[in-house]
Amino acid sequence: PGQGPEIETDCCYGTVCPGETSSFCTPMVCNTYNWSVTGGNIISGAGTNCITVQWNAIYSGPTTVTLQSCPSSSCPGSTTIEVPVLYPNLPINGPNTLCIGSTGTFSLPTLPGTFYKWTVTGGPHTFNQQNKNVPVVNISFAIPGSYWVKCELNNPLAGCSGVDSILVDVLPKYAITGDEKVCEGTSSFFYSPVPAIWSFSPA
Repeated sequence: PGQGPEIETDCCYGTVCPGETSSFCTPMVCNTYNWSVTGGNIISGAGTNCITVQWNAIYSGPTTVTLQSCPSSSCPGSTTIEVPVLYPNLPINGPNTLCIGSTGTFSLPTLPGTFYKWTVTGGPHTFNQQNKNVPVVNISFAIPGSYWVKCELNNPLAGCSGVDSILVDVLPKYAITGDEKVCEGTSSFFYSPVPAIWSFSPA
């Protein structure tokens, strides 16, 4: 039990657009306020209990604000909050390679007030949940091939939107085909669906 660093925000954890600013404060009393930011820059208040951050215009990674502990926080360490910035090209997280019949999980950050529209092109597939207006989807693929998983984002309140895609290669189940019975001294062909290193026993 104890209290760690506290961060308060004026944006109510709402989605902001690239290039916009957000303010963050702490009610804690510190001799030194050690703030750090990823994906943006502190434009005012560095070293004080309140900072203003301007977010990068171009996506460079997760957008976070961190406050290191100070003497009034009984728990050491730091507190980090993720700030939802809707970049036009937020990268989709998910596997680039799957086996046929398996399910892939694809995700984007949770952006309050944002509509998500997921689509897939390239072949038969199944969304494993009916609601596609969510930041995380699970998709099953029926046949081998290359698929594009795409998500369009739109936040009418913040006034910004985005879209991104990820290429997924669905591979066939690995199996060797060929004759199971052959006569001594004859030739036989064996087939692998992908390039393979072959060995035979006995020689």
